[in-house]
Amino acid sequence: MARIYATHEHLVAYTAGSDVVVPAEPESQRVRTRASETVDEALLTAIYDTDPVTELPTDPRLAAAMRDAVCAQVVWWEKTGDEHGTAGQYAMVSIGSVALSRGSAGPATGVTLPSGRTLGPHAATHLRLAGLLPGAIAVYY
Repeated sequence: MARIYATHEHLVAYTAGSDVVVPAEPESQRVRTRASETVDEALLTAIYDTDPVTELPTDPRLAAAMRDAVCAQVVWWEKTGDEHGTAGQYAMVSIGSVALSRGSAGPATGVTLPSGRTLGPHAATHLRLAGLLPGAIAVYY
């Protein structure tokens, strides 16, 4: 059973006041499921308590972070038009006589996952602030 961390209503509330158009069901269900899978991949080694039946986090703070991360991921896909995470993989692409160039097509955004998919920057922030993603601590003397 796939865990889906946000409902359609959560997504509508998250995008309220923005220019993002929330897809109607069943498309909303599909993108929320994919976004939840992306969050799951990002949290593959995270440790947190879950409900034995639903496998959802039992800590309301973590559940909210995962819900908001899913919504942010859907919004990021909507803004970038890149649900599959492939647009930023090449700095240059041609079709005639095929010419591909690996590298960054722009500034790095989000978190690249082992599958090659990207967790959007705001989704990563929600998870990082909840302590679910590792962060870096810089100490300056």
